[in-house]
Amino acid sequence: MTGKDFNGQKRLELQDRALSLLESEKGTEAMVRDALAAVRDRRAQLDQQSRAKIRCEDVPLLPVGAQVWCSLRGKSHDLSTC
Repeated sequence: MTGKDFNGQKRLELQDRALSLLESEKGTEAMVRDALAAVRDRRAQLDQQSRAKIRCEDVPLLPVGAQVWCSLRGKSHDLSTC
């Protein structure tokens, strides 16, 4: 094998290796992007659920000044301010 053929062969091997690394990197980036999107979706879902649990409109009307135990955080809330 002459020097020119050897260099051409090495260049092709390096190009193949670089393309292979780029493809695997793209796959990794896609996996990370999908995982982050799933985490964001789950956080939004939990946030929406927790907001729905503590909305004053969902609590039945009670006498003014009544105290209710909030099971979400274990704190007492005065619903007369709602």
